[in-house]
Amino acid sequence: MNEHELEGAPTLFPRRPPLFRMTAIQAVACMAGETRGDKELLGTYCLLAVVKGQGSISIDGIGLPLFAGSCVMLLPGMIAELNYAGAGGMELYRLYFEALSEGESEADRQRAAEALLGRGEVEFRPFYRLVEFLEELYGKRHCAGEWESFRANAQLQDILARLAEQNRSRPEGDNALQAVERSIAFMHRSLHEDIAIEQLAEEAGIGRWQYNALFKSLTGTKPIDYLTDLRIHRAKELLLLPGHTLKAVAARAGFRDEYYFSRRFKQTVGVSPRQYADSQARQPRIMSLQYLGEVLSLGIKPVAASRGVLDLFRPQAVDVEGIEEPVEAEALLKLKPDLILFPSYVPKQLAEQLRKVAPAMEIDWFDDIYTRMTKIGGMLGKQREAKSWIRRYEAKAKQTREALSPYVREGETATAFIYDGAHRKLFVYGAHNFGHTLYRALQFAPPDKVKTLIGRHKRFRWTAIDAEAVTDYAGDRVFLAVTRDEPSKEWARAFTASELWTKLPAVRNGRAYVVEPKWGAYDPITLETHLDEMVRLLAVPSAEPGKRA
Repeated sequence: MNEHELEGAPTLFPRRPPLFRMTAIQAVACMAGETRGDKELLGTYCLLAVVKGQGSISIDGIGLPLFAGSCVMLLPGMIAELNYAGAGGMELYRLYFEALSEGESEADRQRAAEALLGRGEVEFRPFYRLVEFLEELYGKRHCAGEWESFRANAQLQDILARLAEQNRSRPEGDNALQAVERSIAFMHRSLHEDIAIEQLAEEAGIGRWQYNALFKSLTGTKPIDYLTDLRIHRAKELLLLPGHTLKAVAARAGFRDEYYFSRRFKQTVGVSPRQYADSQARQPRIMSLQYLGEVLSLGIKPVAASRGVLDLFRPQAVDVEGIEEPVEAEALLKLKPDLILFPSYVPKQLAEQLRKVAPAMEIDWFDDIYTRMTKIGGMLGKQREAKSWIRRYEAKAKQTREALSPYVREGETATAFIYDGAHRKLFVYGAHNFGHTLYRALQFAPPDKVKTLIGRHKRFRWTAIDAEAVTDYAGDRVFLAVTRDEPSKEWARAFTASELWTKLPAVRNGRAYVVEPKWGAYDPITLETHLDEMVRLLAVPSAEPGKRA
């Protein structure tokens, strides 16, 4: 032993951990409902951090909700596609980096990095420190010298070390308890499905006896009794809603048939389901987030709706309470709703809170209007009213086409754009929203570029484009909606005076129209209004070049 050695000294790092080097950073800001045009095949590692808004990400075909504070670790070889939704759109950072490790294969490096960093949804606390790092890094992306690059990569090691520490595996006892908690959450989400307690224990990775013991320590009751109580509670809520047969209530509450359901209900509650419904009969209190137009069109006035959509439906929405966003469960409790309708982009945590307040039904944000009306009508016992609206709208659309036939030639193309001041971007619509009126009701043809987007993404609603690309998307007729804020109005004045606009064939032919931002809404009441407005705009013998609505 020489003088520099210590007897029995341990090897500090028997395996050299991977080092990481940044390759790029991207800031993304997008409008509500935008879908990325192409899926991204990851060639390197990517840490995604959502700063504002909400939406979802599909990773190798599996969906994951996103909201402010979400972090996602993406690995090389993954295919990821972002979807943006919500009243305020979404803002996020994507930090790309690579793993460096001498003497190891790429597969070994990736296995080591994945074991350290995890994959998919991860946590970082406090989140604001991660945001500060990303903002500083993004601000210096074009001017970082050798020293700044060295310092930023040193900070990256620290950030990833914190992330690894916060997401590393917990002791086995904690894992078992967390697995049982997850199965309880699954019961709440999926009580209408065929749930076997043996399967829940197996999926939790623990024995049936230990599963039962841990379950009772958390809930105070056995798993099967807890599940039955959940189902009876859901059935009681459904029985308050109009138009539901006992068979439908039994199925939605998770009972195998209505006879078994009736027997268990009477054993638990003391009266039959029908007697309970009769004793509780009253007009249900419905709360609708984002779907006010649909509910009103079905002949129901909800007790509350998102404040942001109320102004679109005056005077029909008189006496409807406005709900501020972001939604707080405590405020909803005071309104005592019997049912809550909410869009599918709502964060998972909020959806769970809503379900604690009242039965909460998720409506797919990307459903077309006919599917949406049919679903909501079924939930509210208003199937006949939903079918009636669809028939009435189709008849009105046909009448509108006939009224416009002298003024619109067969095969004409049309495009709808909106400039959104919150994001300072120009968007083009697909077959939903404004595009529903153009392409489905009035049967204009979409220009080739829009047609390609619609064909590529069946649920495509809108996407951002550069103003210089407007000529690539413009049809024979062009509609431009502009939000009401002053920066948007200034942009619109400059844009409609520019050659990009004035040289469009639609403008030169007097077939370009600037319309109100409410034209971008997608609900039954707005769509019917579109048809009336289209007659006013288009049923004229000739229009002056550049005429605006």
